[in-house]
Amino acid sequence: MQYVKRAGGCEYWSFGLYFCKSIYTYLVTSNVRAIDMNEACSVVFVHSPFVVLFEGKELSLESGSALLVRGGAGSLLPFSECFRRISLSESTISRYLLCGDEKQDVVLVRQIPRYLCVSFPKAELMGILIDYLCEEKIHTDNLAEMLSFSCLAFFSSEKMFSSFLTACISNISDRLSALFRTDIAANWTLRDVSSRLCISESLLKKRLKEEGTCFSELLLTERMRMAAMLLNQSRCAINRIAAQCGYNFTSYFISVFRSYFGVTPAGYRMAAFNEMSLSVTQE
Repeated sequence: MQYVKRAGGCEYWSFGLYFCKSIYTYLVTSNVRAIDMNEACSVVFVHSPFVVLFEGKELSLESGSALLVRGGAGSLLPFSECFRRISLSESTISRYLLCGDEKQDVVLVRQIPRYLCVSFPKAELMGILIDYLCEEKIHTDNLAEMLSFSCLAFFSSEKMFSSFLTACISNISDRLSALFRTDIAANWTLRDVSSRLCISESLLKKRLKEEGTCFSELLLTERMRMAAMLLNQSRCAINRIAAQCGYNFTSYFISVFRSYFGVTPAGYRMAAFNEMSLSVTQE
């Protein structure tokens, strides 16, 4: 295997010699965080152009372009002086998907690429975000996550963005929850989900059991989470909220909600309103 680097002309480096040299440079002088091969994904910002053989194909990266890479970014390691990067954990990806409202395309897991690539006319903002995140001592965890979310948002216009992020999560229950959130009102079945994840129904049930949950429990949790959020943040009628959460009959929705939270949807909304009013008064 060979890597190709362009710096004025074209230089061809044997993988072994250049890889060892780059590892040393990376560990001693780089301001890029060490690569964690168990990371969910990496955001890579290119500040010097280079060409790399990525999964058997030549990928040309220009200054100002950015990559979102699933799994470890080890294949980019020999060019660490050409880019800056941050690694994102599965928990960060899960929370980003929880906050988002993007619809997910119907894409089989095996059809999802290893990376997404975007270019920016003015790339300074991405560079500033990456630089700030690399300075681990000067920000809080909450700010770091907010900045990480901002980096992810640069890729949100890509066609398979939500599916891509879902595929970054190895925990099957988290992936299933993320999938449900893309269309919470859909009539999800075990067959639908197993085909989307490219595993058999029996294996899916086994994996969920090993993680201490099941298909129906995860779907109920996500629907109740959405219902609670809508009751807190909107003035929608209860019957509309029921429909948005996948319930055709309002009476059944109210029964399920009361069983889950111990209070009716109307009572939940009133309690949330009273709590908010109290906090405003105290301020």
